[in-house]
Amino acid sequence: MKNIIFSSVIVLAMILSACNTDNESFDEYVPIHLDLKAQEIVEASNQFSFELFKSTIKDKEENILLSPFSVSQALGMTWNGASGNTLNEMSAVLQYPDEDPATVNQSNQTIREAIINSDSKVDIHIANSIWYRQDYSVSQDFLSTNQKYYDAEIEGLDFSRSEECKQIINNWVSDNTKGLIPDIVDNVSGDHVMFLINAIYFKGQWTYRFDKQATKDQPFYLEGGNTLEVPTMTVETDLLVNETDLCMAVAIPYGNSHFEMIVLLPAQGESLASINDIFDEKVWQDLMNGMQKKGLNLYLPKFRFKYEKTLNENLSAMGMPTAFTDYADFGRMNADNIPNLKINKVKHKSFIEVNEEGTEAAAVTSVEMEITSIGPNPIPEFKVNRPFAFVIREKDTGAILFMG
Repeated sequence: MKNIIFSSVIVLAMILSACNTDNESFDEYVPIHLDLKAQEIVEASNQFSFELFKSTIKDKEENILLSPFSVSQALGMTWNGASGNTLNEMSAVLQYPDEDPATVNQSNQTIREAIINSDSKVDIHIANSIWYRQDYSVSQDFLSTNQKYYDAEIEGLDFSRSEECKQIINNWVSDNTKGLIPDIVDNVSGDHVMFLINAIYFKGQWTYRFDKQATKDQPFYLEGGNTLEVPTMTVETDLLVNETDLCMAVAIPYGNSHFEMIVLLPAQGESLASINDIFDEKVWQDLMNGMQKKGLNLYLPKFRFKYEKTLNENLSAMGMPTAFTDYADFGRMNADNIPNLKINKVKHKSFIEVNEEGTEAAAVTSVEMEITSIGPNPIPEFKVNRPFAFVIREKDTGAILFMG
């Protein structure tokens, strides 16, 4: 086993760069204040994140990295083309409140822009695009809505030139993830009508630096009983911590502290599966609200991995099966309101690297549409030395970017 194995899921893709608090200052922390509607959408998006995470972790894969934010952005654009039962199912799965589409779209725009502008020292990039078959009669209202609220780049392509189209789309993906994810589209065929794609890139410096010289191999205890020696970073500082019967949580900030990684370590005797109940909006908020600052020695493994997942089965099981069938109604994507499209595939790719400097992460989601047929007393230690979960979020909005 050459790589560290974590039973973990990530909700955002991020990249961490060198952080040295001795000689680098961060922007002043300016709180973000969302209106009530935008806050409702954040809570809805987080609940969608938790449900998607739970659905995916059941797959028993060793390392999982998701950006629910990326998935919800891509599906949000797709939602703007849905009608009837397809629209109702997608609204329920995305946890959208019973509001008119403009309100939901405006809230999604507000949240995205707030996240992008919260910390100039954190490199976060969120991009959307729609690529459609140029001979298909696409609704201009559908395109304009996604251009207005999702800042989507829109281009019609000659899908009969399969390799050329695939290269164009994948170049866009690579450019918007700084090469971390070089491609998302495997094939462009005559059956395809549209690709709706979100890309997210995150690169943040730790607020409190891990000293590279202090990184040592330390044991990491797997749930099956095996033990690995893994490079483990350490830092002594004041961090927000909460401890419950199920887990211990610590918040590790980036930059000016708008963004943070929440590490969830199961309590002794508990497994990673036992903390699944935490991934519910109310329980999560209770856990976050109970965080208190404490001095401690933090031990955190370095890790780096990629992940890829087709989410059709997961999203169907969560409550939107119709979108993947010939009974789907995406008539609002068509200029003549003809419901002849369905989702062929929702594909997700992600990457993360966590080291002494920070975190670097990226994620891409593609929705493919086709025609239907511590001092005097010992400082407490927080040793992340067994399977754990983690979340990267923006603190003021509460928006979850990555879960792992």
